[in-house]
Amino acid sequence: MNISGDDFYALINDVLQRRGADTLQRSLYRGLREAILNGRLLAESRLPGSRIIAEQAGISRNTVNAALEQLTLEGYLLR
Repeated sequence: MNISGDDFYALINDVLQRRGADTLQRSLYRGLREAILNGRLLAESRLPGSRIIAEQAGISRNTVNAALEQLTLEGYLLR
């Protein structure tokens, strides 16, 4: 991963804290997509597993999986 674990979780927490009216899933999706498009998460980066992301962020694993699946469908991630 091109971003440290602490920075990755800081990114996730920041995204979720400023989500406004968005769902957790949509906020996570948008935050990760933005990080990919801005180069904060580079190609070939390996993200932590959905269980770990969910546990660290304090959200449901289903929420994480749905956001990651949407990014995969759009070609931003390989799973």
